[in-house]
Amino acid sequence: MEGSTADESGEPVQDSAAASAASADAQYHHPHTSDELTAQNVDTVIRLEREVRERRSTGDLVVDGITAFCGSVTFVWVHVVWFAVWIGLDIARHGAWFDP
Repeated sequence: MEGSTADESGEPVQDSAAASAASADAQYHHPHTSDELTAQNVDTVIRLEREVRERRSTGDLVVDGITAFCGSVTFVWVHVVWFAVWIGLDIARHGAWFDP
């Protein structure tokens, strides 16, 4: 068995690392309180999100940048100014519409 050795009688004996891993695994799958369960779930979500962020492609990074800009206040103000200028030009030209 991996992570274990045999004692003088030939019985398998787990080393401390394997025993520690088995203990941690048992604690993970059988939390004692809801606080432990919540902490485990939060840690798992953080770990999974970190793994996904590390595997993002160039396309994902570009899309993330575009999405960040489109969801910003700067984006809103750029559009407010753009449409105000457009409407102002339409009004100022008295019928010679700027609209394409």
